[in-house]
Parts: sequence; C-alpha cells; structure tokens
Amino acid sequence: MLHMPVNEYSHLIRGTVFLAFALPCTVTDIKSFKIPDILSLGGLFTLMALDGVLHTGNVFTEGLAACGAFLLFLIIRNLTGGMGFGDVKYAAFLGMYTGPRYFFVASACAACCGLLFACLSGMIMHKGADDRIPFAPFLTVGGCCVAALRIIGNAS
Repeated sequence: MLHMPVNEYSHLIRGTVFLAFALPCTVTDIKSFKIPDILSLGGLFTLMALDGVLHTGNVFTEGLAACGAFLLFLIIRNLTGGMGFGDVKYAAFLGMYTGPRYFFVASACAACCGLLFACLSGMIMHKGADDRIPFAPFLTVGGCCVAALRIIGNAS
C-alpha cells in the first residue's frame, strides 16, 4: 500500500486541499458576507500548482472548468444582482476542484440547498426576499457532494 503512486491518492489530496480553503471561506462568508481572495483564489492556485507538480489532476480541463464556472457565475451575478463577486471567485475555485464533469452536479447541489435554506428561513425566521444569505456554505456542500461521489465511484 505505501508504494502506490500519488495518483492513487489524488482524490484524497485534492479533497483535503479543497476543504482546507473551503471551510474558512464558508465560515468567513457566514460571519461577514465576504469571501477573502486569499482563500478563494489561493485555493484555486494551490489546486492548479498541485495538479501541475504532483499530476493529481488535469490542469487544462480543470482550468477550463474554473474559467467556465467563473463566467457562469459572473453572468448570474450580473443578471440577478443577488450574488457577490466573492461567490463568483469561489465558484472558480469549486470548478478547479470538481472539473468540468462534476461542476454542474456541485452547482445544482448548492442551488438546491440554498433554495431549501431560503424557504425554511422564510417560514421559520420570517426572512424575506431582501434578506441576504451567504452562498459559500452551499457551494462547499456541493463540493463535498462531489467528493462523496468520487469516493463512491472509486470504491465500486
């Protein structure tokens, strides 16, 4: 077992890096409705460097996913006005982590969890449409769902 190449552990390594940056992003967004660039972009570039140096992923396709995620969330932000620019950069980090294959799974998970939370908080805490909700926690949940899918996929 100890002689396995790094690629055998790539999901574990990349998932650990994702969580190391995603959890502080989540906590900071909950507390201040801001996601520091040092965390979102730092995570993006750390994954990029890790993939390049250790060959844990495909830098090109995951980079394309990061760019696509950035553009998609930028369009959503500009059309709705309900999302901060920190969420757009965090989406790029999520895209780099998930790659193109799983980005929409993570985004759909995030959107569903965010919608459920908004509905429940509206019913329970009487919050309205004008109340702000941090979105990083839901993006993190989406990333964790992808990590679980990858673990399940490798186990079968």
